[in-house]
Amino acid sequence: TTAGSTTTTATAAPSDVHPAWPVSWATLWPADGSTAAVRAVTAEGAVDSTMSIDYAVEWAGGTWDRIGIGSSEAGALGAAFYLQRPEPWVVVLWGAETRSPWIYMTEQFDPPLRLDLRDLAAGPVVGETTVLVADADGVIDQGPYALTLSLVGFEDLTVAAGQFAGTAHLHLRAEEPGGYVAETDLWIDAGEALVRLAPAHIWDSLELAAPWSR
Repeated sequence: TTAGSTTTTATAAPSDVHPAWPVSWATLWPADGSTAAVRAVTAEGAVDSTMSIDYAVEWAGGTWDRIGIGSSEAGALGAAFYLQRPEPWVVVLWGAETRSPWIYMTEQFDPPLRLDLRDLAAGPVVGETTVLVADADGVIDQGPYALTLSLVGFEDLTVAAGQFAGTAHLHLRAEEPGGYVAETDLWIDAGEALVRLAPAHIWDSLELAAPWSR
């Protein structure tokens, strides 16, 4: 009698799946040029606005992905965030551009801030750099900047766009020049990316009001 042998082949998870969250990095991001309706809350009440994403944008001597919120017109209320994604779950942050009827301002990291989000599986991710704050006339402030990003957990969440199960809840703490500390929480959905941010830069909070265009 000859005993048959059984061979078991292990299937490795795709390299772009996060070690603590079974989500593909590639499918997390909306298509180039996509837009989504968002609801922003300010001291004056709720405002309907738009979020957009554009890839490979030439900006400040480099090529960046840009996430825009609100208007991109000069003098209107809006913001843009610039980043690069050199490999799955790694982001490199250039900084932010803010527009309003009263001011135009940029906050630039020098050097750009690199964060490996895979490390969130083991604990907080910390990045340190220098931030340069400038208006239309040039740099108005600069100093050390430290950003700590923590994975709070996975939560079901209801926003204007509907109910989302198992969103990744992240907490961000930024230590800025002069000892100022800013904190915010964000919730990421595997299918719709950012679904809530509070506080949200120049808004008290921001949440998805309708799915991304694809």
